[in-house]
Amino acid sequence: MPQTTNDAADGYAHAAPLYWNAGWRGILPLHRGYKKTPPTGYTGKTGTTPSYPDICAWADLYPHGNLCLRLPDNIIGIDVDAYGAKTGADTFLEAQQRWGILPPTVRSTSRSGTESISGIRLYRTPPGLSFIENIEFSDRGIGDIEIIQHKHRYVLAWPSIHPENRMYQWLDPDGNPTTIPHPEQLPQLPQTWLQHLTQPDDSANVSIDSQKFHTPNALTAGDPSALVAARLRQAIKELNLPGQSRHITARGHVLALLRLGKTGEHGVKQALILLGETFIAFVAKDRAGGTDEARREYRAMILGPGAATALAQPSPTDWTRQLTTEPPPQNNDETAPADPHPIWGYHPPIDGNQFIFGQPDTIPALWGEKDEVLWISGEAFMIAGGMGLGKTTLAGQLLKAQLCGGTVLGLPVTPINGNILYLAMDRPRQIARSLRRQFDTTHQEQLRRLFIRPGPPPIDLAADPARLCRMADEVDATAVYIDSLKDAAVPLSKDEIGAAYNRARQFTLNHDHEICELHHNRKPAKDTINGVHEIYGSVWLAAGCGSIVNLIGEPGDPIIEFRHIKQPLDEVGPYRLLNDIENGIIEIEHEIDLLTLTDTAAADGLTATGAAAALFGCEKPSRAQEAKARRRLDRLTASGHLTRIDGNHGGATDRTKTAWFRRAPDTGWANA
Repeated sequence: MPQTTNDAADGYAHAAPLYWNAGWRGILPLHRGYKKTPPTGYTGKTGTTPSYPDICAWADLYPHGNLCLRLPDNIIGIDVDAYGAKTGADTFLEAQQRWGILPPTVRSTSRSGTESISGIRLYRTPPGLSFIENIEFSDRGIGDIEIIQHKHRYVLAWPSIHPENRMYQWLDPDGNPTTIPHPEQLPQLPQTWLQHLTQPDDSANVSIDSQKFHTPNALTAGDPSALVAARLRQAIKELNLPGQSRHITARGHVLALLRLGKTGEHGVKQALILLGETFIAFVAKDRAGGTDEARREYRAMILGPGAATALAQPSPTDWTRQLTTEPPPQNNDETAPADPHPIWGYHPPIDGNQFIFGQPDTIPALWGEKDEVLWISGEAFMIAGGMGLGKTTLAGQLLKAQLCGGTVLGLPVTPINGNILYLAMDRPRQIARSLRRQFDTTHQEQLRRLFIRPGPPPIDLAADPARLCRMADEVDATAVYIDSLKDAAVPLSKDEIGAAYNRARQFTLNHDHEICELHHNRKPAKDTINGVHEIYGSVWLAAGCGSIVNLIGEPGDPIIEFRHIKQPLDEVGPYRLLNDIENGIIEIEHEIDLLTLTDTAAADGLTATGAAAALFGCEKPSRAQEAKARRRLDRLTASGHLTRIDGNHGGATDRTKTAWFRRAPDTGWANA
């Protein structure tokens, strides 16, 4: 037996005896890379249990095949789908909140245990019970959990290969590969779960209604809405996967699209036509009646009694509707609408004059003043940098100044009178130690307005973009700190994840919650110029921020660099910072003073090239860096500190550069 099921194996012939020795009996073969069509007569309510000679015969027929387990009647599998368009993660969390926490157990999955909670979790039950087949919560519009049981489906298990070429493995409760489980060692399903999974429950969509919904009412016209298009893309993608039942796949997506139409989303009729073309093209060759039979089969999915009965139930809204489900406004304005507009939600369009001229003349700064602003209200602020450079320390100083007042790096921080939510996702104990260096017992009154949530979020924030806003609303937070971004959404390197997280970010900002994010850099290439391209992950992470600062150095360095790489107004810094890890303080150790630099310049004055070289620490500054330096010098000219002498563009011998000189103090002689 392998040490864990992460080890490679040849297939069914190698693994079947291991499962038999572990106590399993319904050990069935499948073609390699496929999820369907086990031997006839061994599954379903009337299927028989194979003998050991049966298994040996199958090992000869399918030596490299996939392996599935038909569960005995005293074990069920809770199959959570939490990927792509699936809401299983939210449903799994909701079920445990309603029915109690499940005991830890093993699960079978082809997905990484650290990236997804997807998989089939096994529990022992009293024998002979009949369970519902799905868990859906109509009131929250979530589902995508199926109950695998003796009469229904089977468990794909190690060493099977997924149609997308991933190997199944058994994972322990921490998501680490483990050995084949023994049936008698599985935990018992709690009694409350037994009650809800073996009898109808008002909160879960598990009952059968005798009434029928008039399905044509859900066939909405027009082009597919964003939500309908998202489900259509997922449906076509899954129909293209080999080794699964295309009838079952299409039927599930047809019902999801009809439910969207029932809620008023437009374009369902067109989406179903496109989905039907794909389905018929795939299955017509396998149907005795060819294209005509496939067309009748698909039409029955839409207009048959099964869809009409399902649509009569309280609608388990499709996953994509959650992306635009806005929480009600958190205010006491009696004029605010009680219900969202069916098209615009709680934020309908406003008059152009109000939008353009209704903004304040000066940008409200959360950190900074005048043109030197690092964090402005209404836009996300990011502190980026490598490991061990003091990102949490700097965030803690900001946090303290917002709660207690003060300055950070010489710039004022606007106090926050409301609450602050700190999502301590990455190593919360280390975050606690860092914050303890910032606060002491004299700050207990202010700390009552700080709410810290340790550990990763209950669901990936890209999978549920409204969740971040709901968490902020729950504690009435004025500002939210996310430490760190890599734990909020996975994987951040994919643009679809970055775009979905940015949606969560903008959704939260639009509901009047400020955001500060801590994030890591990608590994820098040699001699690269530091900028937003150094931010790890999708381009949408940096694009959706209003301001980004980058801390540069090696882990534990006492002196680090500070660069303001994305600015809402003027660039702040660059600085050389003292990173006092022991005392939890980051402060400016050295700052380039252009006035002092002008005093030390030669008789020809300070040029933009010379200023840029000093500001950015390089011998040959780029044209962009020179332009930034020139703007700073011009501001000092406008404020009366410098004098600018323009150069000329003559021939090679007559060409001179524009230079700046310290303006002499006014002695008043002209007025004497």
